[in-house]
Amino acid sequence: MRDEPVAAAMEAFYGSLTSEEGVPADRDAFADELVTGVTREITKIDPEIERGSENWKLGRMAAVDRNILRLAVYEMAYKSVAPAIVIDEALLLAKRFSGETSASFINGVLDAVKRNLERPDLTEP
Repeated sequence: MRDEPVAAAMEAFYGSLTSEEGVPADRDAFADELVTGVTREITKIDPEIERGSENWKLGRMAAVDRNILRLAVYEMAYKSVAPAIVIDEALLLAKRFSGETSASFINGVLDAVKRNLERPDLTEP
């Protein structure tokens, strides 16, 4: 969103976190894995999102919604997390950081992506 390298954004984020005692926060390995994984696989993730979001291009989606979708699709496609859990977590993020309309949109897209991922003949190499 800020048009800077992902590593720099992550460093800035963690650098801004401290405890009440002023101790720097520990890095979150799970968050780091999600961010680096999405960045590494984005050329495969984005087409899956567009395929699942009939008539919507990524550039037209709200940035928060687009990134929630990217995180969720990465988990469904590359991690051994049950799709129902991934979708539920994505909806919680959408409701908290975006809105109810976005949650419905994200739910529909992720449901379509889930079906497409279950049918490998529909995915591009």
